[in-house]
Amino acid sequence: MGGNLCRCTGYRPIRDAALSLSVAFPDDVFSQRLRQPAPAVTSIDYSSGAATFLRPATLAECLREVQIPGSKVIAGATDLGVESNLRFRRWNRLISLEAAPELQEFSETASHVTIGAALPLTDLANRWKSAPAVFHEWLHLFASPTLRNRATLGGNLVTASPIGDSAPFLLAMNATLNIVAIKGERLVPLEAFFTGYRKTLLEPGELIHSIHIPKPFPRHLRFYKIAKRQMDDISTVAAAFALELDSRGRVNAARFAFGGVAAVPMRAVAAEEAIIGRVWNLDAVERAQAALQNSIQPMSDHRGSAEYRLEVSKSLLEKFWCETQEARQ
Repeated sequence: MGGNLCRCTGYRPIRDAALSLSVAFPDDVFSQRLRQPAPAVTSIDYSSGAATFLRPATLAECLREVQIPGSKVIAGATDLGVESNLRFRRWNRLISLEAAPELQEFSETASHVTIGAALPLTDLANRWKSAPAVFHEWLHLFASPTLRNRATLGGNLVTASPIGDSAPFLLAMNATLNIVAIKGERLVPLEAFFTGYRKTLLEPGELIHSIHIPKPFPRHLRFYKIAKRQMDDISTVAAAFALELDSRGRVNAARFAFGGVAAVPMRAVAAEEAIIGRVWNLDAVERAQAALQNSIQPMSDHRGSAEYRLEVSKSLLEKFWCETQEARQ
C-alpha cells in the first residue's frame, strides 16, 4: 500500500476491496512460495533483436562489459524504469549490477562505514545496526518501501538529480566515493562528484564501487525534506546539517548541504565559513543565513519559486539551531 499514490480513492477502500476478494492469507501456491527463500540472483545474457540485457555475476565481469560503447548501467531501475515507462527511452545494451556481490557489501570499522553502491536501501537499513537516528529519519522520507526495496545509493547519486534524496545527507556526512574501472580505482569526495545538471565526473567504463562515511559521526546532525506531500514526493528543498561544537559552544566544524537550490546538490561553504569559531547562537544563524542569501541561486519550477526555496533554506537553518539547543539541554 505504501507505494500507492492515489489520494482520490483513499487507502481504506483499496484495503476493503482487497479483503473482500478472499481471506487475507489463503494457503495457496502464492502463499507457499512466499514461505520459501528468495531465489539467488544469477548471471543473465539475453539478446532480442538489437537489444541486449546482461547481468554479470562479478564486479570484474561488470567492468569488462561497461567498456563496450553504448552500454547503459542499471541498478534498481527506479529511475530508468520511469525513463522507459513515461519518456519511452530505450537502450540497446543494458548491464545490471544486482548480481555482483562486491557491489552489495556493507562493513563498519572504528574509522568508517562502507556501503556497496548497489546495496538496496532496505538491505542497508537491515545491516547498518549502529546507524545514527537521523539515518532512519532520512530513510523514512526516501520514496516508499516498494522503491527502497530496489533503490541504491549508487544509482541515486549517478542520476545526479539536484533534488535527489541521498546527496544532501551524504554530503553532510562527508562521504567519499570509491570509483573503479579496469585500469584501477580512485577516491573522490562526494562534493566533487557532480559537475553540472545531471552530470558527474564518471568517465566511460567507470562504476561507483562503494560509499565511505567517516567516523565518528557528527554529534549534531539533521535531515529535512520540504515537499508538497509529507510522504512519497519529490523534494522542493532538501537539507542536511552537521555541526561540531567545543565545550564553550563554539563551532569547530560545520557541513551544510542542500538539494533543490542549484543545478547540482551542493554544500553551502560560505555559510559554513561564516560561523566557524563563533558561538552557535542566533547571531551565528543570521550570519549563515546572510551567506546563504548571497551564495545560493535556487531554481523556479512548479514545486516552488526561487524566492520560496531561498527563504525555506534560511528557515531550516534556524530550525536546526532550535533543535541543537534542545539537544544540548
